[in-house]
Amino acid sequence: YTVKRTAKLGPDPGDDKVGHFLNRVITWHDGGTADEKITVEADSRHSELIIKQLGLEKAKAAETPAVKRTEADELQIASEKELPKGEASVYRSSTMRGAYLSVDRPDIGEAVKTLSRAMQTPKPFHFTELKRLGRYLKGKPYALRTFQRQSLPSKVVAVGDANWAGCLRTRKST
Repeated sequence: YTVKRTAKLGPDPGDDKVGHFLNRVITWHDGGTADEKITVEADSRHSELIIKQLGLEKAKAAETPAVKRTEADELQIASEKELPKGEASVYRSSTMRGAYLSVDRPDIGEAVKTLSRAMQTPKPFHFTELKRLGRYLKGKPYALRTFQRQSLPSKVVAVGDANWAGCLRTRKST
């Protein structure tokens, strides 16, 4: 493998404060030991490409990347025919671009997961959901994650969710 080192982030005078990795911008913010933080900016080019691929350049933005499906939605999906090959290809391409973007955009992770479930046989309802994600990205094309220095806790408590996040398709009825 050939490795190219483009930056060494850190607090020292010779260290870089900004670096790029897979088109992500990673920045070291030095504010003293307690205020040190690193920010990672997602590659907004993928948001722009999803918007363009779906023809949403002039569309209104959506406030959320998805809405919770109802039982009526599930019945509608079951009654629909699959998308034509061209539209299915656009669906798959945009969904996987969203999957790549969701690594840096936790706000779209659940929506992309739901869209990915329909990769094999996408239907018009799924394409509508994809367009909602595109409209959300139109309103919020940039995302910045901040990693703040933390002190270690003396005790760790974990809480679990056992209802499979309320997914109508995958949860078991009791």
